[in-house]
Amino acid sequence: MDSDVIKPLGPLAPLAGVWEGDKGADVAWGDHRGTERNVFRKRITFEPIGPVRNHEQVL
Repeated sequence: MDSDVIKPLGPLAPLAGVWEGDKGADVAWGDHRGTERNVFRKRITFEPIGPVRNHEQVL
């Protein structure tokens, strides 16, 4: 990613990028009155979009 876009993010800069996890588990009651456990993976991408104009403000 372009450092000119990431640097203004301040303390949020380390969050830019792709994050993945494979230890998710959803535990819920199943139809048979027992518990059902579903494991899952998650992937999220944080992409900085650069300056945004908000009327007279540039964020």
